[in-house]
Amino acid sequence: MGLPQPLFDLPALFILLKNARYQKGLWRLKISIDSLNKASVEIHSYKEQEERTASLKFYSKPFFEALAYVKKSDFSQRKKLLRDAQSEGFEDWVFYDNSQNLLETSIANIFWIDKKTLFIPDRSLPYYYGVTLDLVCECVQKIGLQVEEKALNYNELEKQNYIFICNSMKEIRAVSNLNGEKIDTQEEIIRDLLNLIHETAMREDALL
Repeated sequence: MGLPQPLFDLPALFILLKNARYQKGLWRLKISIDSLNKASVEIHSYKEQEERTASLKFYSKPFFEALAYVKKSDFSQRKKLLRDAQSEGFEDWVFYDNSQNLLETSIANIFWIDKKTLFIPDRSLPYYYGVTLDLVCECVQKIGLQVEEKALNYNELEKQNYIFICNSMKEIRAVSNLNGEKIDTQEEIIRDLLNLIHETAMREDALL
């Protein structure tokens, strides 16, 4: 995009991690970059999410952003949309573009599983491909699943066998309700994937 790479004080970053005793347990490291190309770092201890299911509803009209594939520090619009969905009794909206292609939710990626294949929205579409989804795609092959990209009409989503959302804070959740209709969940897949993701995180941590 023509933007310069931010400069990090790596010694200071490692001191931060060491002081937080990152060698033990799992941690969330968040690096934010503002419009002036200044970086800030936050580190939080990992806490396992108790809720493993989610209820979603299709948004009333196409919604997407031209630079959706770039993660922004200003989430005000997305947070408002999230609150609107919650005011209607759902956790989040399902967004789609003008061609009715499935994209994402306000704050999470969507993927679905059919037989032995995990599908994600085609990456050429305007949505943010998050780090958790990337980890999911990396790990599922270890439990015998293939990964494919697909441009899916959002109306076809409810016909898929098992639907999930994921992000770094909520991790992975099975969608148990879509547009007010209950759908089947596969929570054992969530357990297997989370175990694999945590093992991957610990293995990478050991290399530092």
